[in-house]
Amino acid sequence: MTGGLPERAVPDGAERGAAVASPAVPRPRLSFRVALGLVAVGGFLLRAVFTLATTGDDPATGDGVYFSGQADALAHGLGFIDPILNQAFDLRLQAAHHPPLYVVYLALAQKVVGDSPELLRLATSLAGLAMIVVVGLVGRRIAGERAGLIAAVVAALYPNLWANDPLLLSEPLYGLMIALVLLCAYRLWDDPRPREAAVLGLVLGLATLTRAEALLLFVILALPLVLLCRQLDKVARAVLVAVVFATGAFVMAPWVGHNLYRFNQPVTLSYGLAGVLTQANCDRTYEGEYLGYWHPDCSFLDETLGPSAQQCLRTPARCAEIYGARFGDESDAAKLGQQEGLDYISAHRGRVPVVVAARVGRIWGLFRPGQQVRIDAVGEGRPLWVSRLALITFYELVAVGAVGLWLLRKRKVPILPLVSMAVLVTAVAAIAIPVTRYRVPVEVALAVLAGVVGDQCLTWWRARRHAGARPGVGDGAGATTDPADPVEPARA
Repeated sequence: MTGGLPERAVPDGAERGAAVASPAVPRPRLSFRVALGLVAVGGFLLRAVFTLATTGDDPATGDGVYFSGQADALAHGLGFIDPILNQAFDLRLQAAHHPPLYVVYLALAQKVVGDSPELLRLATSLAGLAMIVVVGLVGRRIAGERAGLIAAVVAALYPNLWANDPLLLSEPLYGLMIALVLLCAYRLWDDPRPREAAVLGLVLGLATLTRAEALLLFVILALPLVLLCRQLDKVARAVLVAVVFATGAFVMAPWVGHNLYRFNQPVTLSYGLAGVLTQANCDRTYEGEYLGYWHPDCSFLDETLGPSAQQCLRTPARCAEIYGARFGDESDAAKLGQQEGLDYISAHRGRVPVVVAARVGRIWGLFRPGQQVRIDAVGEGRPLWVSRLALITFYELVAVGAVGLWLLRKRKVPILPLVSMAVLVTAVAAIAIPVTRYRVPVEVALAVLAGVVGDQCLTWWRARRHAGARPGVGDGAGATTDPADPVEPARA
């Protein structure tokens, strides 16, 4: 007797057979949201450890001086002024070297956590955490939950997506905006209604307020995406295009209006291109060691154009005199600098194709990649081992990403949102300068594609294992491993 019930006589063989046939107890599985949250937290911890170990509370360098300095001025009510001129000799000139969103983000973070560079770097890493979550949602939408989790893991570990966090630059926030653009683009494709178009226009506007080149995405992503929605008639497509563009313009309008009001010369998003054109188009960058890159010696060398930041730091008194006497605001200097760059391009038209090819080769790691690694380490402030690891993993993910694009095409999933990031990065390198961190839109897209490929590899592996464990059923199991088979993605 057991528990008051009579025992049944069961033969030994039957008892063993029943034990074998009894179903296995399923192991508890984490929900997608919990798993994605854990991956994101792990990615943030990696970024935090790297930041604390490499830079900690060190002062910002390079462009980080501008972002953190302008954020500090904004937090203290001085507005969007040139932080370098303000710190060097107390000149408060209005400035728009970059769009404002990352500066506003740092200013708000300063109000919350304080002005310590270390804390501001950790606040920047929070944008990386959010980016990981959104990348996971993009992967889930186009290829299912497992693909989303794999994509999030890649985004958490991929060096090119965490190496910029300690530098106090806008790229971590830009990565988040690009991930949101991808998510909203796929949402619009799946549900082409004005509401989704408005959301896409909103995030495109925010991305443009983070880095000005994102403005191109209105043309190379939003416009063709809507035009390819064949289930809509021409009027419906025109309405969606108008909604995207109008919403984006509404988001950017306050900043553009502010610039048009405060500068002598017309300035919309920024005048950063003026400095880029002079730095990237000169004798040092049209031939020799720095072919296809940029060089600080080429920026505003003529005092009639205004001294460079390096010259200001070397001779602050002379710099203050020049700016105070010649320029009412920096847009005047920017206009002259831009014209100098355009004049140089016009005078050296024969070299332009060579220079553009070198720039594109640099951004894709095909032209002088070793030098690019050293520049990232010395000029950008990354540890050398991180720059090397980032380049190696970039090559690997490009190969994986190509397979991912093929899989999505076989599944009839649109690849335009992902491919548009490669077009954007290539165009920016060709027109401006091929700084490695400008490749962030591609890095985000590669993480998503890696999730697609990782998910398919697991599907193939499990199908092969299942076929080997059940002889005679292999043919049927193998039929489900074709990448052309439909995959029902979850909707985010």
